[in-house]
Amino acid sequence: MRESQIAQQVAAASHRTYLDVRALLLDPVDLRGIPWRDADGRTRWAPPAFLPPGDAKGRWLVNLEELPSAVPMVQAALYQLVLDRRCGEHVQ
Repeated sequence: MRESQIAQQVAAASHRTYLDVRALLLDPVDLRGIPWRDADGRTRWAPPAFLPPGDAKGRWLVNLEELPSAVPMVQAALYQLVLDRRCGEHVQ
């Protein structure tokens, strides 16, 4: 049984939404999001749709697959997500 299948089973047993993130396939900009200008002319970052919404009331199990194989900048962004529960402007 693969690790991702075990993670899916754990998510189901604990009534969590399962999210599989393949770190090897990500670029750093994929995690930060794309820039946009707000009404004050300041640059903001639109968070990626694949991350759980910051205001979500559910519980999530985020499985970071292939993390050691990802480029260092992606690893750093995902570690920030795990340790600080944020990635750029996206706050969990």
